[in-house]
Amino acid sequence: MYKENKKFNNKSGKLFRLISSLMILLLMISGNNVYADKNYGVSGQVKDEKTNEAIEFCSVRIFNMKDSLITGAVTDSKGFFTTSLSKGNYCLLIEYLGYETDTTEISVKKGNEFLGIFKLKPDDDLIAEVTINGTTKENLLDKDVFLVTEDMRIGAADTKDVLSKVKGVDYDRYNNSIKVDGEDNIIILVNGLEKDQEYIKNLAPDRLKKIEVIRDPSGRYALEGYSAVINVILKQNYKGTELHFSDQCLIDTDNKNAEYLFPVNSFSVTLNYTYNKVNLYSKVSNNYLNIDLLSSGNKVYDSGLSISKEPKDDMPNLQVNNFRDNFTLGADYYVNPKHTVSFESNFRGLIFRDNINVSKYNVLYTQDGNEIDNFDIENKNKSESKSNYHSLFYVGKLNKNNSLNIDFTYSNYYDKYSNEYFENALIERKESGTNDKVYTKFYSEFNHTVSKKANVQIGYGNTMKKLVNTFNPDDIDFELPPEDVNDFEYTDIRHKFYAYYSWNLNDKLGFKLGGAAETSSPEAYDLKTNYFIYQPYADIKYKPLKVLDIRLKYRSSSDYPTIDQANPFTYVIDQESVKTGNPYLSPAVIHKASIKLNIMTGLASIEPYYHFSNNYITQIGTLRDDGIFEYAYDNAGEYNHSGIKGSLTIPFGKSLFLQSNADFYKSSIEYEGSLNELNDWTMNSQLIYVNQKHGTVAGLIYQNNLKKVITAQGYKMWNNDFWALLVQQPFFKKKLNVMFLYILPLNIGADYEQGSYIETSTYNERKIEDLNILKNIFMVQISYRINKGKSIRKTEKDIEQEEEKTSKSLF
Repeated sequence: MYKENKKFNNKSGKLFRLISSLMILLLMISGNNVYADKNYGVSGQVKDEKTNEAIEFCSVRIFNMKDSLITGAVTDSKGFFTTSLSKGNYCLLIEYLGYETDTTEISVKKGNEFLGIFKLKPDDDLIAEVTINGTTKENLLDKDVFLVTEDMRIGAADTKDVLSKVKGVDYDRYNNSIKVDGEDNIIILVNGLEKDQEYIKNLAPDRLKKIEVIRDPSGRYALEGYSAVINVILKQNYKGTELHFSDQCLIDTDNKNAEYLFPVNSFSVTLNYTYNKVNLYSKVSNNYLNIDLLSSGNKVYDSGLSISKEPKDDMPNLQVNNFRDNFTLGADYYVNPKHTVSFESNFRGLIFRDNINVSKYNVLYTQDGNEIDNFDIENKNKSESKSNYHSLFYVGKLNKNNSLNIDFTYSNYYDKYSNEYFENALIERKESGTNDKVYTKFYSEFNHTVSKKANVQIGYGNTMKKLVNTFNPDDIDFELPPEDVNDFEYTDIRHKFYAYYSWNLNDKLGFKLGGAAETSSPEAYDLKTNYFIYQPYADIKYKPLKVLDIRLKYRSSSDYPTIDQANPFTYVIDQESVKTGNPYLSPAVIHKASIKLNIMTGLASIEPYYHFSNNYITQIGTLRDDGIFEYAYDNAGEYNHSGIKGSLTIPFGKSLFLQSNADFYKSSIEYEGSLNELNDWTMNSQLIYVNQKHGTVAGLIYQNNLKKVITAQGYKMWNNDFWALLVQQPFFKKKLNVMFLYILPLNIGADYEQGSYIETSTYNERKIEDLNILKNIFMVQISYRINKGKSIRKTEKDIEQEEEKTSKSLF
């Protein structure tokens, strides 16, 4: 262990020595009052707890009882330090790269006091995972590790703000979501445990120690379809109570209707209590959405018939109203330093669960350019959905080389809905139904360290999903397919096995190989099918230069039908179109290959990639003989998706930085002899200024996330684009934080039309939702954090008074 630590220390010693020396020199220059009395002072020695070897160039800092920095010192070649200090009570902090920080309270009463021998405990995780090269970030074999520095905490109100400063990670303040390389199907963990995502995002920045970013993960998270995993690692030396309030509100100053002046509001309260072996937390939140948009559509048939749907009098005609609550309760129990048991329960829609969508159109029928009909229609969709989940986790370090993670989750989702169609204010049709889903998930994962360079990971997972759907078509004008019944039950049991072997040959070359095997047994009606899916995995890292590392990655993942895709009932969209699910869809397998180049430990990266599948699940459409266009789902013949991703971070001094990432891609699907292709791109960029003294954050944000997602015969668009100005300021010793975001009325590089398009040999349809509502919108976010706690100050001293020989201060 000592040889490994020594190698670690030699690499960083020069840089650390320079930084420590400059810091202490500045302290001595500015701290004349501290040294007014030369008769008083303290000295001590710092050693490695395991090897008992002295630690050279270790930073020793001394704070008063109000946590203001007073003075400091650096240990010499024998591990000794000496510094002058006036009478009084102080806090002594000792830290060195690769070791856990140690703090203790001291009292100076007489001259030349020797405090004893301080033994630092090596941070095994940091030493095993991170080789510091003068930065706070390192690209590892299958993940990137970032040490959370004080600079990252400046101006940050919570974990979301800290994550926004991590390379390749974006915080979408408008959607309150976190993205990695532009993808938002990610999961955030805390200390390796799954928890309520909003709870994690609102954690205090001071509690964060490290952030791990795993792109294209292996194991359970690959099997669950996540494109990235963020693991937030907390400091373990805190106890106390924390209460956090947060409210985020949108203000639409352009809307003439007062009812829609505040279209979005999100409020949450989080309570966290940590003491000794127990961590308790709870969260209550609600989300309110009330917006009106302009929506339009156009249908064209090969017969010359055209149907257009436009808002009446150019007034907003799509109203969306949603009000949901969210309750979370969780607990972590640290049985001992090696074993942790965690539990979490969550309830959504316990009290408020209404979701209402109302769309109104003026419909115009033309034949070969001549008007043949004109009338008004209204669609009213209402649903009441609620859900809950309950999770139990165990994390255990069995010994130095073996660890075990076990978890089990039970969840339930229930949705009751009704759809009504009106023509010229008279009801023409009504349909209703329910969707009920029960889901269980179990995983057991074992990690074994073969040597300092090799590791083995094996795991088993089991999931069970049961869907029960009912459907009641009242006054429906269309003939249902013979197999379409009023009740539908779908079950699927999956068994998952995975194993991976990692080996770092040297500092330049390493690899991780393995794969996962998954069995699936879906059953619907009288049909039961068995599938076997194999998902190979390969990750090779090569570092030819200090400023460059190259990763070759190959993955494959499975994609299973959703409730909407598998449900066989025929839903009426409007008078001319319906939608039917397909219970006979097979799971898709998507293969992914890429080469990623990280330059200067991630300041810049380039990643060409290629994805392909021969049974991709996609939406299709067919014009029936009765003139009704029917949307459905099928496994497409061939799917290809290729592109190049890139990121760039440019610091302009200490207070200003530019962070950008982009994705340029091409997609294609070949289905029943026809080829559909598209090209698109996304980009996120932010120029941020951080005032180091006052914690003020200001910046310009550009977000181009409105992207096209290909289907067999067209595409769908989702997300949003905007330009925005940001100002964020902490008050009252960082307890209160206020953020203002103003979305600028700019069209440069931004698209404000979201929708979909489909085209067949006999029919094409385009739907558009106008998102110009985003322009001139103000967002205000206010958070207040009440802390009553402290860091646990502990140290292990060797009371034996070892004689200090020829030891003297650094200066």
